[in-house]
Parts: sequence; C-alpha cells; structure tokens
Amino acid sequence: MSASTDHLPSAAVGEQRPYSWPLAGALAVGLIALTLALFFPTAWSMVEIWTRSETFAHGYIIAPISLFLIWRRREVLAQIAPRPQPLALVVLIGAGFLWLLSDLAEVAVTQQLALVSMIPAVVWLTLGTRVVWALLFPLAYLFFSVPIGEFLILPLMKLTADVTVSLVRLSGIPVFREGFFFSLPSGNWSIVEGCSGLRYLIASVALGTLYAYITYRSALRRSLFVVASVIVPIIANSLRAYMIVMIGHFSGMEYATGVDHLIYGWVFFGVVILLMFWVGAYWAEDTRGPAPGSLEPEPRRQGLATPFSVAGIGVLALAAWPALAYQLQGPPASAFSRAALQAPVVAGWSQSDGGLTEWSPRYRGMDLERHASYQGPAGEAGLYLAYYLPHAEQGELINSQNVMVEQKHPRWRMTTVSVRGDVPAAPGGSVYEADLRLEGQRVLAWYWYWIGGEHLTDRIQGKALEAFAPLMGRERGTAGVVVYAPYGTEREEARETLRAFLADARPALDDTLTSTVRGGQ
Repeated sequence: MSASTDHLPSAAVGEQRPYSWPLAGALAVGLIALTLALFFPTAWSMVEIWTRSETFAHGYIIAPISLFLIWRRREVLAQIAPRPQPLALVVLIGAGFLWLLSDLAEVAVTQQLALVSMIPAVVWLTLGTRVVWALLFPLAYLFFSVPIGEFLILPLMKLTADVTVSLVRLSGIPVFREGFFFSLPSGNWSIVEGCSGLRYLIASVALGTLYAYITYRSALRRSLFVVASVIVPIIANSLRAYMIVMIGHFSGMEYATGVDHLIYGWVFFGVVILLMFWVGAYWAEDTRGPAPGSLEPEPRRQGLATPFSVAGIGVLALAAWPALAYQLQGPPASAFSRAALQAPVVAGWSQSDGGLTEWSPRYRGMDLERHASYQGPAGEAGLYLAYYLPHAEQGELINSQNVMVEQKHPRWRMTTVSVRGDVPAAPGGSVYEADLRLEGQRVLAWYWYWIGGEHLTDRIQGKALEAFAPLMGRERGTAGVVVYAPYGTEREEARETLRAFLADARPALDDTLTSTVRGGQ
C-alpha cells in the first residue's frame, strides 16, 4: 500500500521553486552594476576617451543600442527559462586575469576589452547558455564601445598619401612628395591624423555591422556586408582626400583648406554610407521571428541554491582582481619623491644642458625629464630622456600620444619613421628612426623604450614587460630614450655620429636609468 501525495504541498515531494525571470534579471543587473563599480576607473577611462576624441564619440550610443536590441528580443527571452551556467566562471576569471595583467602593464585598451568581456560572462553566468545565444549580437555589439584602433592611424595615413599622390599625378598635375607632405604648383598639403580616415572606418564598421544584423538573416550576407563596410570607407577616404586636394588646387587654394575641408569630408562620407545602405537593401531578408530552436520552453525547474551560490562565486571572481592589483602595485609614484634624473657622463664627450636645436620630443605625463647635448670626436649628438616612475598617475610610456613631432606642429615635421634592426651600438640592437625637418634644418632621431631594465622597440613586448616586471622583481621605472644628430644632406653622416655616441654612452646610460628609481626610494 502507498500513501497518496496529491494533496501535499510541492515542497513536500522535493519540488523546488523556479528560477524566475525577475530573480534572474535582478541577479544579472546586480552583478553587472557590481562589475562597473569594482572596475570603475577602467569604465571611466572609456568615457573620458569618448568625450575628448571625435573618433570614439560613438561610444556613448553603443550601450543604448545594445539595450534596444535586447528589448527587440523580449518575446524570445520570455520563452526561455533562465538557468545559471557555472562554466561562465572560466570566462569571467580569464577576463579578470587579462585585466590584472593589463593594469600592471598600464595598457588601457586591454583593460577596457577585459571589462567589456565581463558583461557577457556575467549574463552567461546568471541567465544561462540559451539566453546568451539569443542575445549574442547585442552583447557582442558592446565591444564597439572600446576605443580601439589608433594603431591603424599610420598605415591608413600612408595609404591615403599613396593613393592621393598617385591620383593627382594621373590627373596630369606634377607633385613633389616627402613622406606625408607633398607639394603641387598651387600649394602645399600634408596628410595628418585626421586624414587617415580612422573615424570614418570605425563609424562605418559600427553602423554596417548593426545594419547587417537588422537587415539580413543569413550569416553569409551579414558577413559580406560587414566586409563591405570595412573596404568602402577606406577607398572612399582616399577619394575624399583626392577630391579635397583637387578642389584646393583648382580654386587657387581658396576652398577646401579650412573648416570646409572637414565639411566636405563628412558630407562625402554621409553620401557614401547612404549609398552603401541603399545598395545593401536590395538583398534584405525578413529578420522577424526568433532564431531557430530558441522558442522551445525548458520544462526543467531550477532551485534557488544554485543561482545564489553561482552568483556568490561570481562576486568573488570579480572582486579578487582589483584587490590583487592593489597588492601587486607596490608603492605609488609619490613614494619616489627624492628621485632625480641626471644626464649620463659620457667618456670622451663634453656635455651641456639643453638640446642641440629648438626641437624636443613630445612625451605626455612623464615624471622626470632630461635634455642634454654632447660634443665629441664623431660630431654633435643630443640625448633626451622621459622617465616614468612606478605607478605614475600622469601618463604612460607606450602611448600613441608620445611622438617625436605632433601632427600639427607649426614648424617641425617628421617626414619618415621606420624601425631599424641593424644597430649593434644601440642597447637593444634596434631603434625607431625618424627624419625631422625644419626649413633648412635636418635632424635624424633614434629612439626606443627602457622597461624592466631592458632596451626594446617592440610595443607588445614592452607592455608584457611592464605587466610582469613586478612579478619578476625587475626595475619598475620606464623611460623613453631619444638620441639625435643634425646632418646636412646625407642621413648616413648622422647615423655614424649616433653609432659612435651610443658605443661610448651605453654603460653610463644604463647606470643612469637604473639608479634613478632606486635613488628616489
């Protein structure tokens, strides 16, 4: 004989309360809010870039667009039972570790990428695999909020200069080119950062990706349109630059040389994007309705213990990284108040303070700076050091803002820059070589990074050294090292001077860089 259980409460037969959407949503929103709070400096660094840079101003609208896309999927979500997924902890911990390394290396962009990666991981952790799959595009679209792409500026500038000069020559107009500067009979032009077309490219890819998601259903059509949104603005930007040069040339440099230069560019870009969308609309598909397999309801219920325990572990996984970063950072830059940077004494070379010319590299936010001139048997050489103390709050060494000559410098210009790996006299064996011009003056500059006691030119290796230096007990200070020499007509004469200077200066230079941070403690 068996007793009937029909009249008993569900709890009496082991049935558990369901993991409802209100509870699941509250946990997801709460963990996302906690993530932004714990990593607030990283989140705020993104907002600051959106504010000051027109190239990345679109970052303000990415999150609202993502929320709107999630809202469009509400009917699909209503038919999916949320279920916590502990496997998401692997992604969450991986993103946290990436953030930690980036924080130690002071690489803002990878900190920001790691932070944005945590948001889909939190959604996966609290709501489950099927929900994340249904929201895959809205969550992935958040990565457009990360201000990334400055590394493309120089290649895009070079491409724009190459295409523009070639088209002008094909038009029958003589052109004299020197790096990013070129002259026509009617006037002089230069390709600067704003001419690279990076802002057009980023805007086009962000808009094109969104348009492809809303307009098409097949992965092939979406992929093809995204590829088009990359190629079209690159081609269009070169045509835009050519058009502006031709307008200036045929108007006697009266038009397309001031504010109208920018207006023509944005109008042209707007027309190109509209044409791209208009053509793309011919292959539009019906995207209404859920993705296949996403509407089947899940009958299985989930108890409250697992969601809260998984969320609790998620909190620990999030909070651990800022705490660990604080422990590894060591003393702040203010602890090195006695640090002083002296110019190295080089045997066989007489030394004086100040530069050989009025030119000076532009480094942002350095803690210590030294500029000295040397005269020796091989000629004249200049040395510039920009020193960043451990955990400096003002700036970072490897940064796109640290340049030999700023793009819109009123007098000096940098005609070429390249990496030379055949410089045995250089401490690291390789240098960046920049050719600088001012009217009749010519200067050849070699520069590189000093990080963790190592001399190098590779930015990625440098950032890795910055991250691991505290863990390996290496020197924590970093420095930008620039040596330069004036020359007449042949660069080789400046190279010979710099080789001779570095051969004599290397031991003293190493001692100076190493003793600076030690002497300040």
